[in-house]
Amino acid sequence: MSTALGVDVGTTHTKVALVDVDVARTLAVASAPTPAPGDLLRVVAELTRRVLGAAPDAPAPAAVGVASMAETGVPVGPDDEPRGDWLRWDGHRAGRQADELAARLGRTALFAATGVRSSAKVPLATWAWLRDEADARMGAAGGPGAGPLHGDGRWVGAADLVVLGLTGHLVTDHTLAGRTGVPARSPASVRGPVRSGTVSPGRSTRGRWRGASPTSASSSVSNAVGRSPGAPSRYAMALVAGSSSAGGAVAAWLAQVAPDDERARLLERASTLDDALVAQLTGAPDAAPADGEAASFVVLPYVHGRQTPAPDAAATLRAVGRVPDDPVAAVRGVLLGAVLHARWMLDAQAALAGAPPTRVLALGRPVTANPAWAALKRWCTPVPVDVVADEEAVAAGAALLAAERAGLVAPAPALGAAPAAGAGTRLDPRLVARRLAAFVTAATAPSGATPAEAR
Repeated sequence: MSTALGVDVGTTHTKVALVDVDVARTLAVASAPTPAPGDLLRVVAELTRRVLGAAPDAPAPAAVGVASMAETGVPVGPDDEPRGDWLRWDGHRAGRQADELAARLGRTALFAATGVRSSAKVPLATWAWLRDEADARMGAAGGPGAGPLHGDGRWVGAADLVVLGLTGHLVTDHTLAGRTGVPARSPASVRGPVRSGTVSPGRSTRGRWRGASPTSASSSVSNAVGRSPGAPSRYAMALVAGSSSAGGAVAAWLAQVAPDDERARLLERASTLDDALVAQLTGAPDAAPADGEAASFVVLPYVHGRQTPAPDAAATLRAVGRVPDDPVAAVRGVLLGAVLHARWMLDAQAALAGAPPTRVLALGRPVTANPAWAALKRWCTPVPVDVVADEEAVAAGAALLAAERAGLVAPAPALGAAPAAGAGTRLDPRLVARRLAAFVTAATAPSGATPAEAR
Protein backbone atom coordinates (compact mmCIF):
# COMPACT_ATOMS: atom_id res chain seq x y z
CA MET A 1 0.00 0.00 0.00
CA SER A 2 1.12 3.55 -0.83
CA THR A 3 -0.53 6.53 0.80
CA ALA A 4 -0.74 10.28 0.24
CA LEU A 5 -2.25 13.19 2.11
CA GLY A 6 -4.80 15.49 0.54
CA VAL A 7 -5.60 18.95 1.93
CA ASP A 8 -8.60 21.03 0.90
CA VAL A 9 -8.73 24.61 2.18
CA GLY A 10 -12.38 25.47 1.64
CA THR A 11 -14.43 28.59 2.17
CA THR A 12 -15.96 27.29 5.40
CA HIS A 13 -13.91 24.21 6.36
CA THR A 14 -10.42 22.81 5.86
CA LYS A 15 -10.16 19.06 5.35
CA VAL A 16 -7.31 16.55 5.39
CA ALA A 17 -7.62 13.02 3.97
CA LEU A 18 -5.23 10.07 4.14
CA VAL A 19 -5.71 8.02 0.98
CA ASP A 20 -4.58 4.58 -0.17
CA VAL A 21 -3.55 5.70 -3.65
CA ASP A 22 -3.22 2.18 -5.04
CA VAL A 23 -7.00 1.64 -4.91
CA ALA A 24 -8.37 5.20 -4.37
CA ARG A 25 -9.64 4.43 -0.88
CA THR A 26 -9.84 7.07 1.84
CA LEU A 27 -8.47 5.69 5.10
CA ALA A 28 -9.22 8.64 7.39
CA VAL A 29 -10.48 12.22 7.21
CA ALA A 30 -10.56 15.18 9.58
CA SER A 31 -11.91 18.70 9.24
CA ALA A 32 -12.08 21.99 11.09
CA PRO A 33 -13.38 25.49 10.33
CA THR A 34 -11.00 27.31 8.02
CA PRO A 35 -8.94 29.59 10.28
CA ALA A 36 -7.27 32.93 9.71
CA PRO A 37 -4.11 32.71 7.56
CA GLY A 38 -1.79 32.92 10.55
CA ASP A 39 -3.32 29.76 12.04
CA LEU A 40 -3.74 27.73 8.85
CA LEU A 41 -0.56 25.65 9.08
CA ARG A 42 -1.25 24.84 12.73
CA VAL A 43 -4.75 23.63 11.86
CA VAL A 44 -3.51 21.57 8.90
CA ALA A 45 -0.84 20.02 11.13
CA GLU A 46 -3.42 19.12 13.78
CA LEU A 47 -5.78 17.61 11.20
CA THR A 48 -2.87 15.63 9.76
CA ARG A 49 -1.98 14.23 13.17
CA ARG A 50 -5.60 13.19 13.60
CA VAL A 51 -5.82 11.29 10.31
CA LEU A 52 -2.44 9.63 10.84
CA GLY A 53 -3.51 8.63 14.33
CA ALA A 54 -6.76 7.19 12.97
CA ALA A 55 -4.81 4.85 10.64
CA PRO A 56 -1.74 3.83 12.67
CA ASP A 57 -1.02 0.75 10.54
CA ALA A 58 -0.95 2.64 7.25
CA PRO A 59 2.45 3.48 5.76
CA ALA A 60 3.67 7.06 6.00
CA PRO A 61 2.30 9.28 3.22
CA ALA A 62 4.77 9.71 0.37
CA ALA A 63 3.15 12.78 -1.19
CA VAL A 64 0.99 15.74 -0.22
CA GLY A 65 -1.57 17.37 -2.48
CA VAL A 66 -3.26 20.69 -1.69
CA ALA A 67 -6.47 22.15 -3.12
CA SER A 68 -8.26 25.32 -2.11
CA MET A 69 -10.76 28.04 -2.94
CA ALA A 70 -9.13 29.47 -6.01
CA GLU A 71 -9.17 33.26 -5.73
CA THR A 72 -8.71 33.66 -1.97
CA GLY A 73 -5.30 34.73 -0.72
CA VAL A 74 -3.32 37.00 1.57
CA PRO A 75 -0.19 39.16 1.29
CA VAL A 76 2.87 37.88 3.18
CA GLY A 77 6.11 39.53 4.16
CA PRO A 78 9.72 38.33 3.72
CA ASP A 79 9.31 36.23 6.88
CA ASP A 80 6.45 34.34 5.18
CA GLU A 81 4.03 35.64 7.81
CA PRO A 82 0.58 36.76 6.59
CA ARG A 83 -0.11 40.46 6.58
CA GLY A 84 -3.72 40.43 7.68
CA ASP A 85 -6.74 38.22 7.15
CA TRP A 86 -7.91 36.38 4.04
CA LEU A 87 -8.93 38.51 1.09
CA ARG A 88 -11.69 36.13 0.06
CA TRP A 89 -13.12 35.43 -3.36
CA ASP A 90 -16.57 36.58 -2.22
CA GLY A 91 -15.56 39.89 -0.66
CA HIS A 92 -16.82 42.09 -3.54
CA ARG A 93 -14.35 44.78 -2.55
CA ALA A 94 -12.63 45.23 -5.91
CA GLY A 95 -15.56 45.82 -8.27
CA ARG A 96 -14.41 49.29 -9.28
CA GLN A 97 -10.87 48.11 -9.93
CA ALA A 98 -12.15 45.20 -12.04
CA ASP A 99 -14.18 47.59 -14.18
CA GLU A 100 -11.18 49.92 -14.55
CA LEU A 101 -8.95 47.04 -15.66
CA ALA A 102 -11.53 45.95 -18.20
CA ALA A 103 -11.86 49.50 -19.53
CA ARG A 104 -8.11 50.03 -19.76
CA LEU A 105 -7.10 46.64 -21.18
CA GLY A 106 -10.31 45.79 -22.99
CA ARG A 107 -12.79 43.38 -21.42
CA THR A 108 -12.79 41.02 -24.40
CA ALA A 109 -9.02 41.16 -24.84
CA LEU A 110 -8.47 40.49 -21.13
CA PHE A 111 -10.77 37.48 -21.25
CA ALA A 112 -9.08 36.16 -24.40
CA ALA A 113 -5.65 36.44 -22.77
CA THR A 114 -6.55 34.92 -19.41
CA GLY A 115 -9.79 32.95 -19.76
CA VAL A 116 -11.07 34.88 -16.73
CA ARG A 117 -13.79 37.51 -16.74
CA SER A 118 -12.78 40.71 -14.99
CA SER A 119 -14.74 40.78 -11.74
CA ALA A 120 -14.33 41.69 -8.09
CA LYS A 121 -13.27 38.14 -7.15
CA VAL A 122 -10.24 38.05 -9.45
CA PRO A 123 -6.93 38.53 -7.57
CA LEU A 124 -5.63 40.95 -10.20
CA ALA A 125 -8.46 43.31 -9.23
CA THR A 126 -7.77 42.67 -5.53
CA TRP A 127 -4.13 43.66 -6.02
CA ALA A 128 -5.26 46.91 -7.64
CA TRP A 129 -7.61 47.45 -4.69
CA LEU A 130 -4.72 46.94 -2.24
CA ARG A 131 -2.69 49.52 -4.15
CA ASP A 132 -5.52 52.04 -4.12
CA GLU A 133 -6.19 51.50 -0.42
CA ALA A 134 -2.53 52.08 0.39
CA ASP A 135 -2.41 55.20 -1.76
CA ALA A 136 -5.55 56.55 -0.09
CA ARG A 137 -4.08 56.07 3.39
CA MET A 138 -0.79 57.68 2.49
CA GLY A 139 -2.08 60.39 0.16
CA ALA A 140 -2.22 62.96 2.92
CA ALA A 141 1.50 62.47 3.49
CA GLY A 142 2.24 63.62 -0.04
CA GLY A 143 3.66 60.37 -1.37
CA PRO A 144 2.66 56.97 -2.75
CA GLY A 145 1.30 54.37 -0.38
CA ALA A 146 3.16 51.44 1.11
CA GLY A 147 0.61 48.63 1.18
CA PRO A 148 1.07 44.96 2.04
CA LEU A 149 2.13 44.12 -1.53
CA HIS A 150 4.54 47.04 -1.89
CA GLY A 151 8.27 46.46 -1.62
CA ASP A 152 8.88 43.04 -0.08
CA GLY A 153 5.23 41.93 -0.02
CA ARG A 154 4.06 38.86 -1.96
CA TRP A 155 0.64 37.45 -2.77
CA VAL A 156 -0.03 33.91 -1.56
CA GLY A 157 -3.11 31.89 -2.49
CA ALA A 158 -4.83 29.78 0.17
CA ALA A 159 -3.34 26.51 -1.08
CA ASP A 160 0.02 28.20 -1.72
CA LEU A 161 0.16 29.21 1.95
CA VAL A 162 -0.04 25.57 3.02
CA VAL A 163 2.74 24.59 0.62
CA LEU A 164 4.85 27.57 1.74
CA GLY A 165 4.52 26.48 5.35
CA LEU A 166 5.30 22.83 4.58
CA THR A 167 8.22 23.30 2.22
CA GLY A 168 9.49 26.86 2.60
CA HIS A 169 8.86 27.50 -1.12
CA LEU A 170 6.30 29.93 -2.53
CA VAL A 171 4.90 28.10 -5.55
CA THR A 172 1.56 27.58 -7.23
CA ASP A 173 -0.06 25.39 -9.85
CA HIS A 174 -0.96 26.62 -13.33
CA THR A 175 -4.62 25.76 -12.74
CA LEU A 176 -4.83 28.24 -9.87
CA ALA A 177 -2.44 30.76 -11.39
CA GLY A 178 -4.85 30.88 -14.31
CA ARG A 179 -7.61 32.12 -11.99
CA THR A 180 -5.68 35.23 -10.93
CA GLY A 181 -6.42 37.27 -14.05
CA VAL A 182 -2.77 37.03 -15.13
CA PRO A 183 -1.96 34.64 -18.01
CA ALA A 184 -0.60 31.29 -16.74
CA ARG A 185 2.19 30.21 -19.05
CA SER A 186 2.90 26.52 -18.49
CA PRO A 187 2.23 23.71 -16.00
CA ALA A 188 4.56 23.68 -13.02
CA SER A 189 5.88 20.51 -11.41
CA VAL A 190 6.78 21.37 -7.85
CA ARG A 191 8.35 18.85 -5.54
CA GLY A 192 10.30 19.10 -2.33
CA PRO A 193 10.63 17.75 1.20
CA VAL A 194 8.20 18.74 3.90
CA ARG A 195 10.10 20.62 6.58
CA SER A 196 10.74 18.70 9.78
CA GLY A 197 8.12 19.16 12.48
CA THR A 198 5.56 20.96 10.35
CA VAL A 199 3.16 18.02 10.15
CA SER A 200 4.07 14.91 12.11
CA PRO A 201 7.51 14.26 13.58
CA GLY A 202 9.07 11.01 12.49
CA ARG A 203 6.89 10.42 9.43
CA SER A 204 8.62 11.64 6.29
CA THR A 205 6.60 12.96 3.36
CA ARG A 206 7.29 14.59 0.04
CA GLY A 207 5.41 17.77 -0.75
CA ARG A 208 3.77 18.09 -4.14
CA TRP A 209 1.54 20.96 -5.21
CA ARG A 210 -1.82 20.08 -6.70
CA GLY A 211 -4.44 22.38 -8.17
CA ALA A 212 -6.47 20.55 -10.81
CA SER A 213 -9.89 18.93 -10.57
CA PRO A 214 -9.74 15.63 -8.68
CA THR A 215 -12.09 13.82 -11.05
CA SER A 216 -11.62 14.69 -14.67
CA ALA A 217 -11.66 13.02 -18.06
CA SER A 218 -11.92 14.20 -21.63
CA SER A 219 -15.57 13.22 -21.95
CA SER A 220 -16.78 13.85 -18.41
CA VAL A 221 -17.89 16.88 -16.47
CA SER A 222 -17.35 17.20 -12.72
CA ASN A 223 -19.70 19.23 -10.54
CA ALA A 224 -18.40 20.09 -7.08
CA VAL A 225 -21.09 20.45 -4.47
CA GLY A 226 -20.67 22.60 -1.36
CA ARG A 227 -22.51 22.74 1.94
CA SER A 228 -24.63 25.71 2.82
CA PRO A 229 -23.14 27.70 5.71
CA GLY A 230 -25.40 27.43 8.72
CA ALA A 231 -27.33 24.41 7.43
CA PRO A 232 -27.00 21.09 9.27
CA SER A 233 -24.35 18.99 7.52
CA ARG A 234 -26.43 15.82 7.42
CA TYR A 235 -29.27 17.40 5.50
CA ALA A 236 -27.47 20.30 3.88
CA MET A 237 -28.82 21.47 0.55
CA ALA A 238 -26.38 21.34 -2.32
CA LEU A 239 -25.66 23.66 -5.19
CA VAL A 240 -23.40 23.15 -8.17
CA ALA A 241 -20.27 25.24 -8.17
CA GLY A 242 -20.46 28.05 -10.69
CA SER A 243 -23.10 30.35 -9.27
CA SER A 244 -21.55 32.94 -6.99
CA SER A 245 -22.17 32.45 -3.26
CA ALA A 246 -24.28 29.35 -3.83
CA GLY A 247 -24.17 28.28 -0.22
CA GLY A 248 -25.28 31.72 0.76
CA ALA A 249 -28.29 31.37 -1.54
CA VAL A 250 -29.42 28.26 0.31
CA ALA A 251 -28.84 29.80 3.72
CA ALA A 252 -30.65 33.01 2.76
CA TRP A 253 -33.62 31.14 1.34
CA LEU A 254 -33.89 28.77 4.31
CA ALA A 255 -33.96 31.78 6.61
CA GLN A 256 -37.07 32.98 4.78
CA VAL A 257 -39.04 29.72 4.95
CA ALA A 258 -38.26 28.23 8.37
CA PRO A 259 -37.03 29.19 11.84
CA ASP A 260 -33.70 27.83 13.02
CA ASP A 261 -35.12 25.05 15.15
CA GLU A 262 -37.22 23.62 12.30
CA ARG A 263 -34.68 23.59 9.47
CA ALA A 264 -33.08 20.21 10.11
CA ARG A 265 -36.41 18.42 9.98
CA LEU A 266 -37.54 20.46 6.98
CA LEU A 267 -34.38 19.63 5.06
CA GLU A 268 -34.84 15.96 5.89
CA ARG A 269 -38.36 16.04 4.45
CA ALA A 270 -37.24 17.97 1.38
CA SER A 271 -34.52 15.41 0.61
CA THR A 272 -36.93 12.50 0.06
CA LEU A 273 -38.09 11.18 -3.33
CA ASP A 274 -41.83 11.44 -3.94
CA ASP A 275 -44.38 12.29 -6.62
CA ALA A 276 -44.49 15.93 -5.51
CA LEU A 277 -40.80 16.28 -6.36
CA VAL A 278 -41.43 14.99 -9.87
CA ALA A 279 -44.39 17.33 -10.31
CA GLN A 280 -42.38 20.31 -9.10
CA LEU A 281 -39.85 19.66 -11.84
CA THR A 282 -42.09 18.79 -14.75
CA GLY A 283 -45.17 20.87 -14.02
CA ALA A 284 -47.31 17.82 -14.70
CA PRO A 285 -50.72 19.04 -15.90
CA ASP A 286 -52.60 16.41 -13.90
CA ALA A 287 -50.94 17.37 -10.59
CA ALA A 288 -53.07 18.08 -7.55
CA PRO A 289 -53.75 21.78 -6.83
CA ALA A 290 -51.02 22.07 -4.20
CA ASP A 291 -48.53 20.33 -6.48
CA GLY A 292 -49.61 22.51 -9.38
CA GLU A 293 -48.73 25.59 -7.37
CA ALA A 294 -45.29 24.17 -6.65
CA ALA A 295 -44.85 23.19 -10.28
CA SER A 296 -44.82 26.86 -11.37
CA PHE A 297 -42.32 27.91 -8.71
CA VAL A 298 -38.52 28.08 -8.71
CA VAL A 299 -35.86 30.19 -6.99
CA LEU A 300 -33.16 31.92 -9.01
CA PRO A 301 -30.07 31.04 -6.91
CA TYR A 302 -28.08 34.26 -7.31
CA VAL A 303 -27.01 36.18 -4.22
CA HIS A 304 -24.36 38.45 -5.73
CA GLY A 305 -24.97 38.31 -9.46
CA ARG A 306 -24.38 35.56 -12.02
CA GLN A 307 -21.10 34.77 -13.76
CA THR A 308 -22.25 32.24 -16.36
CA PRO A 309 -23.64 31.41 -18.84
CA ALA A 310 -25.03 34.97 -19.26
CA PRO A 311 -23.07 37.18 -16.85
CA ASP A 312 -25.27 39.58 -14.92
CA ALA A 313 -23.93 41.46 -11.92
CA ALA A 314 -27.45 42.58 -11.03
CA ALA A 315 -28.95 39.06 -10.81
CA THR A 316 -30.50 38.43 -7.41
CA LEU A 317 -31.91 35.64 -5.26
CA ARG A 318 -35.62 35.76 -6.05
CA ALA A 319 -38.66 33.57 -6.42
CA VAL A 320 -40.32 33.04 -9.77
CA GLY A 321 -43.99 32.29 -9.25
CA ARG A 322 -45.90 32.24 -6.00
CA VAL A 323 -43.97 30.73 -3.09
CA PRO A 324 -45.87 27.56 -2.07
CA ASP A 325 -47.48 27.39 1.33
CA ASP A 326 -45.90 23.94 1.73
CA PRO A 327 -42.41 24.65 3.20
CA VAL A 328 -41.01 21.46 1.63
CA ALA A 329 -41.92 22.69 -1.84
CA ALA A 330 -40.54 26.11 -0.95
CA VAL A 331 -37.17 24.61 -0.01
CA ARG A 332 -37.11 22.43 -3.10
CA GLY A 333 -37.52 25.55 -5.20
CA VAL A 334 -33.98 26.74 -4.51
CA LEU A 335 -32.64 23.23 -5.06
CA LEU A 336 -34.43 23.01 -8.39
CA GLY A 337 -33.12 26.43 -9.37
CA ALA A 338 -29.56 25.28 -8.76
CA VAL A 339 -30.07 22.11 -10.78
CA LEU A 340 -31.61 23.96 -13.71
CA HIS A 341 -28.78 26.48 -13.59
CA ALA A 342 -26.28 23.60 -13.76
CA ARG A 343 -28.09 22.18 -16.81
CA TRP A 344 -27.98 25.62 -18.43
CA MET A 345 -24.23 25.73 -17.82
CA LEU A 346 -23.79 22.21 -19.19
CA ASP A 347 -25.61 23.08 -22.41
CA ALA A 348 -23.51 26.21 -22.86
CA GLN A 349 -20.28 24.26 -22.28
CA ALA A 350 -21.35 21.59 -24.76
CA ALA A 351 -22.06 24.24 -27.37
CA LEU A 352 -18.61 25.77 -26.87
CA ALA A 353 -16.90 22.37 -26.97
CA GLY A 354 -18.83 21.24 -30.03
CA ALA A 355 -20.03 18.04 -28.36
CA PRO A 356 -21.87 17.07 -25.18
CA PRO A 357 -20.17 15.12 -22.40
CA THR A 358 -20.85 11.42 -22.06
CA ARG A 359 -21.07 11.49 -18.28
CA VAL A 360 -21.47 13.90 -15.36
CA LEU A 361 -19.86 13.29 -11.98
CA ALA A 362 -21.30 14.98 -8.89
CA LEU A 363 -19.05 15.15 -5.86
CA GLY A 364 -19.38 16.47 -2.34
CA ARG A 365 -20.87 15.37 0.94
CA PRO A 366 -24.26 17.11 0.50
CA VAL A 367 -25.18 15.27 -2.68
CA THR A 368 -24.71 11.90 -1.00
CA ALA A 369 -26.98 12.99 1.87
CA ASN A 370 -29.76 14.41 -0.28
CA PRO A 371 -31.44 11.90 -2.63
CA ALA A 372 -33.84 14.55 -3.90
CA TRP A 373 -30.99 16.74 -5.12
CA ALA A 374 -29.27 13.78 -6.78
CA ALA A 375 -32.51 12.71 -8.45
CA LEU A 376 -33.25 16.20 -9.77
CA LYS A 377 -29.72 16.33 -11.10
CA ARG A 378 -30.20 13.00 -12.84
CA TRP A 379 -33.60 13.93 -14.33
CA CYS A 380 -32.38 17.32 -15.59
CA THR A 381 -29.16 16.05 -17.19
CA PRO A 382 -29.24 14.53 -20.69
CA VAL A 383 -26.35 12.12 -19.95
CA PRO A 384 -25.75 9.65 -17.09
CA VAL A 385 -25.05 11.21 -13.68
CA ASP A 386 -22.85 9.39 -11.18
CA VAL A 387 -22.20 10.45 -7.60
CA VAL A 388 -18.71 10.27 -6.10
CA ALA A 389 -19.45 8.93 -2.66
CA ASP A 390 -16.14 9.78 -0.99
CA GLU A 391 -16.77 11.90 2.11
CA GLU A 392 -14.13 14.46 1.13
CA ALA A 393 -13.75 14.02 -2.60
CA VAL A 394 -11.68 17.16 -3.21
CA ALA A 395 -9.10 16.33 -0.54
CA ALA A 396 -8.98 12.70 -1.69
CA GLY A 397 -8.58 13.83 -5.29
CA ALA A 398 -5.73 16.13 -4.27
CA ALA A 399 -3.94 13.17 -2.68
CA LEU A 400 -4.43 11.01 -5.78
CA LEU A 401 -3.17 13.69 -8.15
CA ALA A 402 -0.17 14.34 -5.91
CA ALA A 403 0.61 10.62 -5.94
CA GLU A 404 0.46 10.55 -9.72
CA ARG A 405 2.70 13.58 -10.07
CA ALA A 406 5.14 12.11 -7.56
CA GLY A 407 5.36 8.88 -9.54
CA LEU A 408 3.74 6.67 -6.93
CA VAL A 409 1.01 5.56 -9.35
CA ALA A 410 0.66 5.96 -13.09
CA PRO A 411 -2.05 6.88 -13.63
CA ALA A 412 -3.85 7.43 -10.35
CA PRO A 413 -7.03 5.37 -9.95
CA ALA A 414 -10.33 7.24 -10.04
CA LEU A 415 -12.51 7.72 -7.00
CA GLY A 416 -15.45 5.33 -6.95
CA ALA A 417 -18.82 6.57 -8.17
CA ALA A 418 -22.35 5.15 -8.37
CA PRO A 419 -25.44 6.16 -10.36
CA ALA A 420 -27.43 9.03 -8.87
CA ALA A 421 -30.76 8.41 -7.19
CA GLY A 422 -33.94 8.49 -9.22
CA ALA A 423 -33.20 5.70 -11.70
CA GLY A 424 -36.67 4.23 -11.29
CA THR A 425 -38.45 7.32 -12.60
CA ARG A 426 -38.62 8.07 -16.32
CA LEU A 427 -39.53 11.61 -17.30
CA ASP A 428 -40.60 13.00 -20.63
CA PRO A 429 -37.59 15.04 -21.84
CA ARG A 430 -39.98 17.57 -23.35
CA LEU A 431 -41.32 18.44 -19.90
CA VAL A 432 -37.78 18.97 -18.58
CA ALA A 433 -36.90 21.08 -21.63
CA ARG A 434 -39.98 23.24 -21.03
CA ARG A 435 -39.02 23.77 -17.39
CA LEU A 436 -35.45 24.63 -18.38
CA ALA A 437 -36.60 27.11 -21.01
CA ALA A 438 -38.86 28.82 -18.49
CA PHE A 439 -35.99 29.00 -15.99
CA VAL A 440 -33.57 30.55 -18.51
CA THR A 441 -36.24 33.03 -19.60
CA ALA A 442 -36.79 34.07 -15.99
CA ALA A 443 -33.07 34.20 -15.21
CA THR A 444 -32.29 36.43 -18.18
CA ALA A 445 -35.30 38.73 -17.77
CA PRO A 446 -34.68 42.28 -16.49
CA SER A 447 -34.27 42.38 -12.73
CA GLY A 448 -37.64 42.33 -11.02
CA ALA A 449 -39.54 41.08 -14.08
CA THR A 450 -41.34 37.75 -14.04
CA PRO A 451 -41.89 36.45 -17.57
CA ALA A 452 -45.26 34.82 -18.18
CA GLU A 453 -43.57 31.65 -19.40
CA ALA A 454 -42.00 31.12 -15.97
CA ARG A 455 -45.13 31.73 -13.92
